Amino acid sequence: MAPAIKVALPTGKIGVSFKGSSTPIVSSVSDDSPMKGKIKAGYKFIGLYLKDGTEYENLGTKDLVEALSDTAEEEGRKIKLQIALPAKTSVTVPPGDAGITVDGDPPTIVQVDRTSPLKDKLRVGLVVDSVELDDGFTVLGHTADEITELLADNEGDERVLHLKNPSATSLSERAVILPEEKAVDIPSGKLGVVFAGFPAKVARMSDASPVRGKFRIGMAVDSFIMPDGTEYSGLSAEELVGALAESVDTEGRKVILKPPTSKTLSKVSTTKVILPAGDLGLTFDGEPAIITEVSEHSTLKDRLYAGQMVKTICLDDGTEYDDLDWNDVQEILGDTEDSTGRWMLLENQEPIIPLPDEKMVYLPTERLGVSFSGTPPTITKIAEESPVATEFMVGLAADTLIMPGGPTYMELSTPELVKLLKDTVDVEGRMITLKNPATTKMTKKPDAMEVKLPKGKLGVVFTGTPPKVTRFFDDSPMKDKLPIGLVVDMLTLEDGTVIAGCSGKELAGILADNSFSSGRTLLLKNPSTRRLSTRQIMPPDEKIVVIPAGSLGVSFKGKHATVSRIQDNSPVKAQFRVGMVVDKLTLPNGSTYTGLSATELVNVLKGSAILEDREVHLVNPDTMELSAKAVVQKTSAKGLFVEDEESVDESQAG
Repeated sequence: MAPAIKVALPTGKIGVSFKGSSTPIVSSVSDDSPMKGKIKAGYKFIGLYLKDGTEYENLGTKDLVEALSDTAEEEGRKIKLQIALPAKTSVTVPPGDAGITVDGDPPTIVQVDRTSPLKDKLRVGLVVDSVELDDGFTVLGHTADEITELLADNEGDERVLHLKNPSATSLSERAVILPEEKAVDIPSGKLGVVFAGFPAKVARMSDASPVRGKFRIGMAVDSFIMPDGTEYSGLSAEELVGALAESVDTEGRKVILKPPTSKTLSKVSTTKVILPAGDLGLTFDGEPAIITEVSEHSTLKDRLYAGQMVKTICLDDGTEYDDLDWNDVQEILGDTEDSTGRWMLLENQEPIIPLPDEKMVYLPTERLGVSFSGTPPTITKIAEESPVATEFMVGLAADTLIMPGGPTYMELSTPELVKLLKDTVDVEGRMITLKNPATTKMTKKPDAMEVKLPKGKLGVVFTGTPPKVTRFFDDSPMKDKLPIGLVVDMLTLEDGTVIAGCSGKELAGILADNSFSSGRTLLLKNPSTRRLSTRQIMPPDEKIVVIPAGSLGVSFKGKHATVSRIQDNSPVKAQFRVGMVVDKLTLPNGSTYTGLSATELVNVLKGSAILEDREVHLVNPDTMELSAKAVVQKTSAKGLFVEDEESVDESQAG
């Protein structure tokens, strides 16, 4: 048996309304009803009982209302009602916290707080079928979480809950009803809104968005209005994001939102601009009239640009001119030059916000959500959730990518840029330079450049043949001196030795062997624009080397003692050069030997191996005249000659 309630009725009106053709059902209880809180919407009539024993049962709604009216002055009346939920009802939620908990599927009222302004109107167990906001925005068939969020986001306004008893009536399918039009004042600063498509639609809002509860997901931006009266209509998402970014610090901006299916929604990108008095600095041509030039002194130069087509001119008295040619436009504007109430509507033939010639953007440490194509890498798409959506613009090209305190990458292809961005996604302080390739020259690698190298390790990775500058270690002193992508054509050592055409591995070894030197120089070239040198080693004209005692680890050959090989562990590896001739050997006691053959030189070196500070004069046989054979011995010492098994004469080999 269904639960029931029997409650005493006071004399007079009870403020309870009934409906129904057969069994009367409570449809509402007025706010001033003495039965408020005792009788609730949905209760079904069972019987009315008077103090004298008279009983009224099985009454229709009309008969019940008459019985209550006829007995209004009788004391001791009681009414018996079956406790039930109404089939459907609507409740207006005042501004503030609704004080209810909605949970489950379908979204059911499971709790009404004691402090809720709806405690006498809501019934636990009713399903929230739809929510209607004060601007007409209505959601039907949404989840409990979505309804809770919607009520919280709009606490500043009245909201209407449309409730249903799922056992008595069917629930609505999921749907959204958008208001026909909505004007929203937007503050300065970032909005935290993601727009998509054409015309630009509200796709998503951040939790901290200052327009949350004002913008409606799914609505299209019909127009964007600046405080000076300039009005942009029919914008794509990219154009709107650009316009918002350009005016991010401006107060008094406004947008007009409409449903994307609205017949009055702007389908053509236009700009409406208020015309000041005086010379506008605009030049027109063609039929219909098109702006061909906006002069530098024009007060409209930041709002208008060449290529826009004149649709309408309106004068301060309301007179409108349409479909004008260039001559008509110039004549009308000239005749009304002193007027301050004119405006002009133009159709945008190109993006509403012209691409800048160049801009620099610091990159966040996360995926950019940007698509590039071609060479130079040109922006073709920006994802709705991109963290650089307000900075990047479709059509701009990546010119350079600069690492913090490090190398600058330029002339990148799209695959190279994408890989580089992916590999450095965790690096803070990356900066990219974007340029408009139609108006601005892209940065090129230099054709050639000469770089002096410091002492010590360079921290540079060279790969391939010829050696290409590929990357840098974090502590490299060359990060801001060597452009990535150039190749090493030639290395000049401190003694004048020139090495060209070597591999990256060979170059790294030579640089390491000569890391003590501060006189090294690299000649780098752009292989795309300059011819590279052939493989060769060019020793200096001459050099003097003081050699230590002991084994030298050097091989000589020929009639004139020529350096033919230097062992890796040789103590003079960095001083001797293969191909140079030992023209003169001077011992510490002053003895000198010139013009020696390989055999003779080896014998002298072996015999003097215990001596420090021997001096060897090396010459380049291709550029210098060799000395004649001569020996000048000053003194001799016991034990002077010892064996040096690593210095050999290769002239006798075979």
